[in-house]
Amino acid sequence: MMDNRQFNVNGEGQEMLLRALELACIQQGSLDQPAKIRSWEVSLDHGMVLYWTDTDGNRLPGDGATAAEFLPMLWSWLNNSEEVKK
Repeated sequence: MMDNRQFNVNGEGQEMLLRALELACIQQGSLDQPAKIRSWEVSLDHGMVLYWTDTDGNRLPGDGATAAEFLPMLWSWLNNSEEVKK
């Protein structure tokens, strides 16, 4: 089984982005119990990298975030990041 999943998604709007995040969380967890995003970082080679553990990257508060909870942060990054605008 592959450890690192990559999603290349073409779409528009927050709803489609939310569905991609939900798919990533389900792939790591299960349909009944999706994994939470525990930390993140920005990589010049890969863009926004999400982690299912809090040992790498920038740790999220508490026990992590669901796809819906993480969506506003990711949406803001996509719309304001200089790396994304290039």
